[in-house]
Amino acid sequence: MATIARGARQPKTNADYWCQKVARNRTRDIRVATELTALGWRVMILWECGLRDQDATSAMIAGFLGRRGV
Repeated sequence: MATIARGARQPKTNADYWCQKVARNRTRDIRVATELTALGWRVMILWECGLRDQDATSAMIAGFLGRRGV
């Protein structure tokens, strides 16, 4: 499973809500990725905040897809 992780920046407003929401999203992503992997899928998780660097994102996707010669 490949992941672009959410940065360490803390929200400035309503921090408790957002920290809990991000934690729930991470837990859900791990659960769903595990289920999909068990079914034979390869999983790549991209968080919107990790997409700012287009060159790095493109390289990561190409690397993920290229591992199986796709």
